[in-house]
Amino acid sequence: MASNVGPGKLSGRASEPISHVWRDERGNRVRFTWIEGSRVGKFSPFTQAYAVAFERDGGVIIGHRPGHPWCLPGGTHEAGETARQTLVRELDEELSLRVVRARLLGAQLVEYLDEAKAPHYQLRYVAIVDLKALTPDPDNGFLWERRSVKPGDVNRYLRWGPVLDRILLSAKRQYAVWSREDASRKRRSAK
Repeated sequence: MASNVGPGKLSGRASEPISHVWRDERGNRVRFTWIEGSRVGKFSPFTQAYAVAFERDGGVIIGHRPGHPWCLPGGTHEAGETARQTLVRELDEELSLRVVRARLLGAQLVEYLDEAKAPHYQLRYVAIVDLKALTPDPDNGFLWERRSVKPGDVNRYLRWGPVLDRILLSAKRQYAVWSREDASRKRRSAK
């Protein structure tokens, strides 16, 4: 199980990069740096796309497969896919989620401090999703467990520290914008 070894403080403006160091399951240090941005091209190479996936009622969907910790839904980019296609496919495959809306929030730069691995980016989106009947992941046959939690409880499950706090702050802001737009649309259509 990975452990949190970073300083654990959230400081500065929301748009400033923030880093946190973790130890992976082998004890190696990995630094995650959150960088806001809305252009995929800024984050190259990216290897994965994940989402803070909101249900329409504001719950955040998290998932896990047997023997693994809770995580945000998403996964690995495949050749020929756009970042958004990766996101849509992975959310469907892992947790049977249909993406209704999605917006890129930024990326985590992943740097391996104790290993000779190249740094890469993991894209982070905010999405509104609909739940479909849960089906096994076609890549491995695992039936993931999914759970809807309050946004303030996500870090209790994932334990990513201040980097996740910053991602969630950006995601909650965008979700609030979408909620206001939807409410305004409903009022106009009711007239």
